[in-house]
Amino acid sequence: HINPVTGSLREIHRVLRPSGMVILSEPCDDFFLVRKVRESMYKRFQYFDSDEKTFMSKDLIVALKDAGFSIHRTKRFGFIAYTLLGYPDVIPILEYINYIPFAKYISKSLVCIDRVLAKLPIIKDWSLVIFIAAEKV
Repeated sequence: HINPVTGSLREIHRVLRPSGMVILSEPCDDFFLVRKVRESMYKRFQYFDSDEKTFMSKDLIVALKDAGFSIHRTKRFGFIAYTLLGYPDVIPILEYINYIPFAKYISKSLVCIDRVLAKLPIIKDWSLVIFIAAEKV
């Protein structure tokens, strides 16, 4: 959740060796519904700073390129499993999922569903997170 993104990426670029890689995992607001839920969470819960920022993935990619990086790979992640299992510190009731019988298998099943969703052409753009691997050029 780097802010300001431009200065931060330029500093990362400066300290990396030539051909060095930066790997980012950032929340992304590409899908309207995700954006609205996240905005609500940021206002409602104390866990987030008032200047907390998420990005549209295309804007983050442009910022990386502007800072002198070449995009090596992007990967989308975070649908159902991430939503139900990824926020127990923010939504306390989610921590009780671990006490459901066969919780481990439920979690693994949800992760498998997320992996399938991340490969579907339109659905993948609805992910909550984007991983980006970029190389210093």
